[in-house]
Amino acid sequence: MSSGTKKENSSKEKDAGVPSLRLPSNERLEEIILGIMDRKGEVRSLKLMTGLINKELDDAGCEKHTTAPRVKRIILDRKLANIKVNMRRWDGQGLASKCPVCDHGLKNEKNVTIYGWMITLKQVCPECGYWTDRKKTSVSRYTFSSLTDE
Repeated sequence: MSSGTKKENSSKEKDAGVPSLRLPSNERLEEIILGIMDRKGEVRSLKLMTGLINKELDDAGCEKHTTAPRVKRIILDRKLANIKVNMRRWDGQGLASKCPVCDHGLKNEKNVTIYGWMITLKQVCPECGYWTDRKKTSVSRYTFSSLTDE
């Protein structure tokens, strides 16, 4: 019995000095994003936006930070800001399976040639409006602007 109480006491002592492993809630991140957009008006990259959010979380005493994909997903899903996506082209051709902006599936827009062949002209995302032709592309930069700047 004495070994059981010793384990309980040591686990309580260990938990007392460990920071909380809770991630900031989506609602908390939404408040921070809206505050940043009100102050800045425009943020020129996803990395910068994530850094500003994590700095505010640090200032608020939060132990955990957030990631760029989570920030992008929250902004897109809740329509917290306008997003402009700059793309860059790669050599060669290839069709993507997922949208690089919102991770939804892309729909192929096809055409029939005069010889009767079916070809894909471009791919369109039904969720966010992203589109690409048959050239390989990737996101080079996201620019976030305030909804009031429209």
